[in-house]
Amino acid sequence: MTRSTRTVFPKHILTIAAVAVLMGCSGSDDAADSAGKSAAASTAPGAIRSIADAKSGVVFIVATGSFVDAEAGLRLNSAGTGSGFIIDPSGIAVTNNHVVTGAATLEVYVGGSRDPVNARVLGVSECADLAVIDLSGEGYPYFEWYADDIDVNLDVRAAGFPLGDPEYTLTRGIVSK
Repeated sequence: MTRSTRTVFPKHILTIAAVAVLMGCSGSDDAADSAGKSAAASTAPGAIRSIADAKSGVVFIVATGSFVDAEAGLRLNSAGTGSGFIIDPSGIAVTNNHVVTGAATLEVYVGGSRDPVNARVLGVSECADLAVIDLSGEGYPYFEWYADDIDVNLDVRAAGFPLGDPEYTLTRGIVSK
């Protein structure tokens, strides 16, 4: 009998991960947000330093397996898709739990690449709908954590491959509350 390597992470850890990552990049290379605060300068090799480079750390995920769809019911041997982002050069990435739940295999396309890499689920939070996955290989571009306070009017970005569309999108907003 083998032990499962799947770990359930506390909700607050994964929620902080999802909120904090993309805030560190701004439209310019100085990484200053709209409130005038500046993010800590990155010295780590491979860290994404600008919005122009954000695509390289975003992933498109194709999960194949058996799923329970709220509208369609049980779907056997079907594929689901989703998006996520890399948080460590070793290939650790964050995505939504509903993307990986029931997956027998995960094919991950890094930065819109045509060739997928395999991945495995490391842990999930069903309550926060977040999951951490490990991509095969290493040396990936990644997002560093935003180190400043998260305040109203902070300029933020959302990047990814929404709704199963393999075309990369990037949008901008602010923290409103």
